[in-house]
Amino acid sequence: MLVMAALVLPILLFCLAGVDLLMIDATRTRMTIAAEAAALAAARELPDEAAARSAASALLDANLAGEPGAGDYPTATIHIGSWDGARFEARATPATAVSVGLSRSVDAGNGLPLVILTVGGLHRIDVSAGAAAAYDETACLDAGPGAAACVARLVAARD
Repeated sequence: MLVMAALVLPILLFCLAGVDLLMIDATRTRMTIAAEAAALAAARELPDEAAARSAASALLDANLAGEPGAGDYPTATIHIGSWDGARFEARATPATAVSVGLSRSVDAGNGLPLVILTVGGLHRIDVSAGAAAAYDETACLDAGPGAAACVARLVAARD
């Protein structure tokens, strides 16, 4: 009976750790979706950098309002720059792209709280996500005399 308990206990603990792993994955997914939405909304406002930052901030506030973790809000970074077809370059001109990064860091005091892994001494963990979107002038549609509707497209996502 003691041997059976010794075999079952590690399996049970491993399965319970899955709760924290799922919470980490769900948080990263939610942060990625929020970053992508904010980057796309901001890119649509380019070349007006103030409007782009405002659009990104508003979408981040709306999408992360119910983020789990006792009110710990992810740290957001919004960079405006350009996309050269392969990478984002911050502060480059002309402003054609926006990069949004989100992070929850133990060092910053907003790490993601864990439930089961606290037994092993791990109380919080770092989680990050991000995305970049570019304003695409080649994808403009004629919206009538003197008007055009252009789109923004997601160009990169990172975890």
